[in-house]
Order: sequence, then structure tokens, then C-alpha cells
Amino acid sequence: MTNFINCGVQPIFIEKDEAGNPLTNPLYMNATNKWIVGTDPLDNTLMETTAIADVPAGFATKYIKCYQLDNQKIMYIPIHNADSGTGGLARYEWVPSGNAILDTDFEVTWGQSTIYHMNPLTDGNYVYVTENNYKELEVKAPIHIVDYEEGEYVGEIDLSDWWGSLEDYEAGAQMNGGPGTASMRDGLAYLGCHCSCLMQVVNPMAYFDDVDDAVVWVNDNGDYVVDHNFEETAAMPWVCNDFNVGPYNYNIRSDANGFTSSPAFDVGAVSFSLIAPDGTGVDYLAVAGETAAQKNGVDYIDNGSAYDGLYTSLNDGEVVATGTWYVGQDSIKGTITSGVSVDEEAPEAFAVAQNSPNPFNPTTTISFSLANAGDVSVDVFNIAGQKVDTIVNQFMDSGSHSVVWDASDFSAGVYFYTVKSGSFSKTIKMTLVK
Repeated sequence: MTNFINCGVQPIFIEKDEAGNPLTNPLYMNATNKWIVGTDPLDNTLMETTAIADVPAGFATKYIKCYQLDNQKIMYIPIHNADSGTGGLARYEWVPSGNAILDTDFEVTWGQSTIYHMNPLTDGNYVYVTENNYKELEVKAPIHIVDYEEGEYVGEIDLSDWWGSLEDYEAGAQMNGGPGTASMRDGLAYLGCHCSCLMQVVNPMAYFDDVDDAVVWVNDNGDYVVDHNFEETAAMPWVCNDFNVGPYNYNIRSDANGFTSSPAFDVGAVSFSLIAPDGTGVDYLAVAGETAAQKNGVDYIDNGSAYDGLYTSLNDGEVVATGTWYVGQDSIKGTITSGVSVDEEAPEAFAVAQNSPNPFNPTTTISFSLANAGDVSVDVFNIAGQKVDTIVNQFMDSGSHSVVWDASDFSAGVYFYTVKSGSFSKTIKMTLVK
């Protein structure tokens, strides 16, 4: 298994090593910079960098968005020829504190690409490159598929039926968008755009079996979460493809349980939107001290490390010359105060284990430990994010505890349990079979 990451305007985290094992200290990436999470983010000597100085003849890199593979050494960067309109992909070797080395034997190109953004994704077998061309009139929203080892173009998944709206265009908004931001977790591509209310999850491997099954879910016009123009007083009611009306979703990320978040700028003092694993909008949520200022990113570390949590960028209106600052709330271990460091006073004894057995029928045991005595709740949610049962809601002493959930009266499927004590909580997925 390879370790992969995409990078660009928004950061992302590397959570696993090449063997697929969780990293004790995940890696934080932003464009061509790299930090080890847990070290001092203000110490620039700890930052590893590389630079893209060489590009294939006739091409230019497109927004320096990349994926790293193979022990964080290999990058795949979109390229574009402005004269011919040809799009493609280049491969580089990461060189710390130097110029990345262009692989001159690897150059993949495809047809006309009148694009604004290109976003590469990978599952370790293929690189999937999305296109965004909301500034053009042509409806074009493909996912290009490239065999990254052989350097061969495989084909594309056409998503234009989802991203192009003649009805919206005639109402005064742009007709097409295409995904302007993309990320990947567990083989699924999470797609969104600041220019559209559309959020979409796609299984690119469906291309090789039945491409009609590629779309897993879509959060579209009609669900007020991340939607444009949902108010009755809107100038263009229920227009989806509109970059003149918030919320502006500058990236889209998923946690390990399939809950999806995106920053929600221009809808008030909120930090991010939350979408359930089936694509149903849950709500807009805010961290403490949030304002109505611009925020551009949200991300997860969710690999069982001490740094698990939701990381979101907040902008208080000040220009930070050294880059984008990230703060986040880690409900398990403490407050992440400056992007990649964790409060030293955070308790270490709070922990929640995977239920056992899992999958189960009809009972399963949930075990957890508390750093301090206090009120504890153990709640169960369905895949739509609705609470369906409360197992425990009482005062408990510090130490180890176990509770049993009897799901005899519930249907088979995926559920989530949340153990909460004071300001600490943990949510884990479980599967009921019958």
C-alpha cells in the first residue's frame, strides 16, 4: 500500500505509512511545504520544502496541486498547455530543500481542457484528475483516470450531467462548474466547489465495472446545508451553480466514518457544514469564538493518534504574512492551538475502544476509560446522523468502563456510537448484521 496526499491551496494530512499503519505523528502538507504534526509550527527550521522549477516543454503547472506517493517522495501535478488547451499530468520526485526532479519518461496528456482548477486524487493504483471550468460555457466535468505506475491514460468518468445546469444558467447563474476541490478517503472521491452548492461522492473504480454506479451520493439543491439561494427572498431562488451567493465551500473532506465537512464562508459566524454519510445535510456548526469572516479550509486527522480532530481555518480579517493559520478542536485529547501542536495539559486517559464484537448481532460491548469522574453519555446514531438510542446517561467515576448495546429492535446497517464526558467525546462506526 502506498501513502498518498494531495496538496494545494488547502492543507491535508498524511495519516498512514506505506504499510497502511497509522502514523503516531501525522504529516501536515500545504502546497510544497511539510510539517510533522506535534512539532512547533512556528519554528520554520522544522518545515521541509521542495520547489517545482522544471515543467514539461510547452506546459505550465496548474495551481501546484499534487499527490505524494511512495514514502512521501513522488508527486503528481496537473499540467496545462494554454495554446492548445491540452491537459495532463506530470510526475516529480520530492527533493527536500531543493527543486523537485521532473520524470521526463512520464508525461500523460488528454484532450481539450478549458479548465480553471485541476485536482489529482489517488487510491494507490490510479491517479484521478478532476476538472473545473465554471468560467467557460462548455459543460465539461470529467474525472480523468491515469495508471500512475505505467504512466498511461485509461479513460474518464463524465460528471457533466451533475455539474452543468442549463436551468441555472438561464436564471442568471453560471451553467457549469465541475468540482473545484476534491479529496479522497478509503477509495472514494469527495467533490465540491465554491461555485456550486453541489457536493458529491464518487467511487472512481466503478469505471472498470459499471460506471453508472460511480456516484455514491449527491447533496444538491433542496437541502439547505451548503445550498445557494435557499431563502424565499433570494434573487434567484434555489439556483445551485452560483458563485455570487454563499456559502462558498472551498474544500471538502471526510472523516473515517464518512461524515463530510466543508468550510461555510458567507453564511454568518459558522465554521463548517456537516453532511451525514448518506449525503443528508446535518447542519452548520461553529467552533468557539467563530466570526463571520472568511474561512477557506477544513480537514480531519482521524487515524487513532493523539492528534485526531477537526482542523478548520479561521480568518479574523488580518493578513498573516507567514501563511494560513489553522486552529481546531480535538474533542479527545485537547485543543490544537496553532495548527499542528496539541495542548500539553490535555488528559491522556480518555479513550474509547472499537465495540466488540463488530459486526455484531444483536448485542455488542462498548468499552471506554475516563480521565476524570463526571457525567457520561453513550448515544447511538444512524447513518443519517439521527440519534436512535441512549445507552448511558449518568455520573461515572474515573477509570475503565463497559456498556452493552442490545440492538434487537433495530434494523441491520451501519450505526455510530458517541461516548461523551465533559468536553471530551469520541465517535466510532459499528455494523449490525441480521
